Amino acid sequence: MFFSEEHRDRIGEKVCGVPDLVVEVTSESTERTDREEKLREYEKAGVGEYWIVDPEARVVEVYVLREGKYELSGRWGEGEKAKSEILRGFEVETEDIFAED
Repeated sequence: MFFSEEHRDRIGEKVCGVPDLVVEVTSESTERTDREEKLREYEKAGVGEYWIVDPEARVVEVYVLREGKYELSGRWGEGEKAKSEILRGFEVETEDIFAED
């Protein structure tokens, strides 16, 4: 989870408010939950950006909340850079995400 400085007040001792960005790493047992249930829950809660990292497919998908609904902002594979819309300038080499070191 990521909270911008603007939303710092959402962080509490035990419970925090809605994050600006959430990243989920899928596995065989969680892929359906991450792509369906969590996507709907985060959308309803108002999470601004949702990243789904799929290590098996070696793909990163970024969804951005627009008018209350998630839209796919981008889908990046090996040799590409996954980019955030809400964190201007933040991008990650997919090879770094999937490195096995």
